Amino acid sequence: GLGKTAQAIKASEPPVLVIASKGLKYWWLQEIERWYGLGSAWIPEDNEDVEITGGIPFTIIHWEVLRLWPNLKKIKWGTVIPDEAHKAKNRKAQRTKALWTICRTAERVLLLTGTPIVNQPADIWSLLKCLYPKEYTSYWRFFNEYVLASQNPWGGFDIIGVKNREGLLEEISDKVLRRTKKSVLPDLPPKVYMTVPVILYPDQVKAYNEMRDYMLTMIDDNTPVMAPTVLAQITRLRQITVGHGAFTEPDKWPQASAAKLDVLVDYLEDRDSKTIVVTQFVWAATEAARRLNSHKISAEVLTGATPAEERVELIERFQKQDDPKVLCATIQTGGEGWTLTAADMIVFLDRPWSPQVVSQAEDRLHRIGQENSVQVVTFLAEGTIEERVEEALAHKQDVFNSVFGKLKELL
Repeated sequence: GLGKTAQAIKASEPPVLVIASKGLKYWWLQEIERWYGLGSAWIPEDNEDVEITGGIPFTIIHWEVLRLWPNLKKIKWGTVIPDEAHKAKNRKAQRTKALWTICRTAERVLLLTGTPIVNQPADIWSLLKCLYPKEYTSYWRFFNEYVLASQNPWGGFDIIGVKNREGLLEEISDKVLRRTKKSVLPDLPPKVYMTVPVILYPDQVKAYNEMRDYMLTMIDDNTPVMAPTVLAQITRLRQITVGHGAFTEPDKWPQASAAKLDVLVDYLEDRDSKTIVVTQFVWAATEAARRLNSHKISAEVLTGATPAEERVELIERFQKQDDPKVLCATIQTGGEGWTLTAADMIVFLDRPWSPQVVSQAEDRLHRIGQENSVQVVTFLAEGTIEERVEEALAHKQDVFNSVFGKLKELL
């Protein structure tokens, strides 16, 4: 929320390729026309390979088609702008490899992200390879030099933290342009954090304990829910803490046991200011909005199922009109790119494992245009796996801060 989009547009040399999340393509179109001029950008249809025609300076695509359109690699781009560039952190992913190829011949590459390290220090290697492909040829050289890790029994690594921090800072200091809110927006009101303990309903507790102990439970006495692997078990436990709607058909969501959703209604019932509610689960965002509306709290839903054009209209309505008072969104769709400064509270029904994803969601509110302190509220089911999630988030944030917290701003 510090103006990196406008800066990137102004710093671009045509032809420009913008790679954005699918739901943010039309938002990018608006911003480009705002800063560069009307008719200066276009969005190809998803079923066609891109070709430069008519001399339009900016071409906007989404990450999912990056690996599918071979013509992208044949064009010598003046500027490539991967928005939310951390989406290319996986060096083995096809879209990351496609991005490397496209960037290799571009005159200029501007990687935009507030989260260059998502889980561990080597996440940034793929981004550095986009910028300096001849210099960054060995992932394991980078990993062994800068990642403190121990090998686990399954042949992988458990990340402990950063190794040779000073060396890492020296290596990236001339490659990263960093802005902080403290310097750009010194008068921006602070965030205020609060945790709301939630006591699960008895049937949720029963299902949780059975899933934890036996990897199997019954929902509503007739819906079996199994977890064939430990990873699936963790996911099921997290779903149960939000509510049983994850395991039922949509027509049964109104009857689904979900203590957090009922607490949410009580929490927002007498609130006048606007609120963002985020969750990882589509059913929870949808049902939260329904329960709020049933109590005359105007709410709308933003998920991956919301068409791209409607997302822009919904955000504009939320920002400029009295209603809706509450926007219930999946964190995957509403947690990146948007400006939601009409709200001054964000409620996490559940939180993902990545602190940078959490911070991104918070910063939809805490950015240029915000006049109030932002309340960040987390609903926490005590005595459950959610406490472990909070510990993991704190550890990963420490890893991030140990690198970028020490990196001086380049002004």
